[in-house]
Amino acid sequence: MSNVNAIFELFKSGGESLNQACLLIDSLEDESVKETIRNRISKNWKPPNRWATANRVLQVAIDDEVLSHSAGIDVWITLLDAGVWSEEQTSNLFIENISMKQLERVLPHCPNLEALGVYAVHRGWGRTRVAPIELSSIPKNIVHCRQLKKLYFEGHSKLTTLDPILRTLKSLENLSLKGSSIAHLPAFLLELPHLRMLNLKHVNGLMTFPPQLLRKASLEKVILDSQYTKVRKFTVALPNDDLSLQKIRLNPRFISTARFSKERNLLYFFMKMRPQHDDS
Repeated sequence: MSNVNAIFELFKSGGESLNQACLLIDSLEDESVKETIRNRISKNWKPPNRWATANRVLQVAIDDEVLSHSAGIDVWITLLDAGVWSEEQTSNLFIENISMKQLERVLPHCPNLEALGVYAVHRGWGRTRVAPIELSSIPKNIVHCRQLKKLYFEGHSKLTTLDPILRTLKSLENLSLKGSSIAHLPAFLLELPHLRMLNLKHVNGLMTFPPQLLRKASLEKVILDSQYTKVRKFTVALPNDDLSLQKIRLNPRFISTARFSKERNLLYFFMKMRPQHDDS
């Protein structure tokens, strides 16, 4: 029992002490001791507020004492590394404000992920306000998530390019880069055979859009901002056929005519307001 108490003291100290706790757990041969640790630490994934449905805030408590978000993530990863907790059967993982180093440690423990959401968001008010942790790249060891179908990498304004490692995610269907600073969409997105949805909302620096991407047979929806000033930079390069244009989703309130349906608003917007060009 003294070993268990020592482990919990290290947990509460945080920082480098967590590495010592991990080594101490590894040295334990009695599985019942690990069970004692599991019983004293609880983990929950809770919506950050009543309106949130997709993402979750990780909440970790030791003896019913809830840890701060960052401390909870560190303890969670420590227990994953030590084999006390397992995420091998986890198919959906949505997490906020996690560092690149932490995320790279988590992904090897989640080989069966089908949906991954990594969000950079503000939480709290005043003195309790937590600044978002923005990542500048997608971790390379995401390549081990072979079954990944949905990737939501949102709020990361430091993300300016996409790593070609994404071309290895052959099962990927939904890719959301909302709030990023991507300027050019890479051609390797065409190599994703099942890509159905691409969310580029609030990607204000987008300069080019590969026209062949809209003609990709599997692609059903591309979400863009509604402001013409944000999309006019690359609309001249888009295919001029109805089938391609109908894949784009804009906010229909931008076009103030009530006689068009949402889809016809979209076609009217592109066919009448964009510069004319010969797509042949």
